[in-house]
Amino acid sequence: MLAYIYCRDMRRSLLFFAVVAFALLFPPAVRADNDTLPVPAFPLDEAGRIEIAGAGGSALTRQEMVSRTKEWIYDNFEEATIDEDASSGSLRVSGSFLIAEEEQENLNTVMELMAYAVTVVCDDYRYAYSIDDVGAYVVTLVPFAEEETSGTEYEIVDSVYISLPGDYVVLMDDAYRERARLRGELEKMLAEDVSEYGRSRLRRYEQELQQTADWFTATDDYYRLVKENYMACYDHLTGLAETLRAALGAEE
Repeated sequence: MLAYIYCRDMRRSLLFFAVVAFALLFPPAVRADNDTLPVPAFPLDEAGRIEIAGAGGSALTRQEMVSRTKEWIYDNFEEATIDEDASSGSLRVSGSFLIAEEEQENLNTVMELMAYAVTVVCDDYRYAYSIDDVGAYVVTLVPFAEEETSGTEYEIVDSVYISLPGDYVVLMDDAYRERARLRGELEKMLAEDVSEYGRSRLRRYEQELQQTADWFTATDDYYRLVKENYMACYDHLTGLAETLRAALGAEE
């Protein structure tokens, strides 16, 4: 299974097909320790789901913070629908982040999206917020001709949910360990004394060395791809929290 995953085209949007296949074949209880990986860990709630939360003081009144929160939403969300409770000063909005997009040879488009929600509660000179309900989706779009507009429209034909950060961590951890194992094999093979190998044995050795080197390169590329996508999601969510605190006039 891993051979199939690692030797595929390493383009960005194929990552989650590997995630889905991996999640189906391996027990969900087998999870990696994120602290062993060279990436920052997402803050998690008691159920292991992503939750970036904060609270603090501000020089602004409730009305001013509500107004600033709405401006922040309009600046950071496309076609945002705000669920507002004026009596409690709370606002909630759902958003999405495009992780990757690829047009395939059959003209279908595959998009990888992260979805999330932001809740802000405002009071005079105090605020609280949380970013939660985070998940990812692989969405496949099929084009079709729209006669009225003479343009191309797209229909969603498939949507697969991916857990965050769980599936990312599993794949990253697996690739990280496999890369280390292959590096050890390469070092061992390169240290061999081949001066007395016959032609046949030397040919086999060279083939095995090339195969191992290719496998290491593919695994390394794959690991970097998963890490890049993980960090794109992490940077987006933590960046939202940072700009939200600034909009609320957070006191240091």
